[in-house]
Amino acid sequence: MTRATVSVLVSSSLPENVERFGYRDGIWVTDYSSMIGLATALRMHLQELSFDKRASAGKGEKMEALYDYLSGPEFRQKVVAIVETFTGMKVQLDKERRAMERLWKEREKQIERVVLNTSACTATSAASPAHQYSRSRSWNWMLGMGR
Repeated sequence: MTRATVSVLVSSSLPENVERFGYRDGIWVTDYSSMIGLATALRMHLQELSFDKRASAGKGEKMEALYDYLSGPEFRQKVVAIVETFTGMKVQLDKERRAMERLWKEREKQIERVVLNTSACTATSAASPAHQYSRSRSWNWMLGMGR
């Protein structure tokens, strides 16, 4: 533990330009009515300095340990594992997307064949749904939705 030295002079006769307390030539000067407040403020300041000093103690060792971890094989293995997992998830998602798009395309062809075959059974007037579908090549007009 380090010792801090703060000099305080309490007097009823203060130097010029000092009303209640002040700092002169490395010494705190105060009157009797302000001494408790000044002592409290100085004590708090010394505690903060002590805390800061303790917090910075071992900073070099902590930085070295952090550098060793970040440049070591353990950290590298963790990053590689994260990247591999992410890459695997992306590949799987792309496969699922292609499979679903293939199924949707197949289903769309089936619907198109149903509509076209239905048009052979119904009148081929311009108002028939089969005729309208065969002209637009879109199923959305029947469902009332846009793509």
